[in-house]
Amino acid sequence: MPFREDKMIQDDPDERITSPTGAVRQVATARGEKAVHYETISPTFLKSLAETLGEGAEKYGNENWRLGLSWRETMRHLLGHLYAFLDGDTSEDHLGHAAANLMFLSHYQEHNPEGNDLPLTELAKRKMERDVLTPGNN
Repeated sequence: MPFREDKMIQDDPDERITSPTGAVRQVATARGEKAVHYETISPTFLKSLAETLGEGAEKYGNENWRLGLSWRETMRHLLGHLYAFLDGDTSEDHLGHAAANLMFLSHYQEHNPEGNDLPLTELAKRKMERDVLTPGNN
């Protein structure tokens, strides 16, 4: 497993990690990239999500969600599963289903933003209008 020779170094453009084999590599954040830590995703969470996706594949076809679902309906299902979990309902894996719907929305946000049919708040509408008038003003 890679380790940092000096764990106190922060934001050093030359920061490197050295593996036990002696191989050296520059740290991703030193190259200006976001640190992505797939290794920190809980296997329990991932299994729950994968099982939920498996149920969906059996019911609707493998990766049917990639065709694009209504954002509004996806949000409704996401919130419904969260509230069912908070209410103590154990009839199904509500957190796994909420996670799947959250994943769908995250995917749609990047790959299908024009499919957004969520009702906008007045604040969101003003922000969108401002961003359209002055691009890059996030």
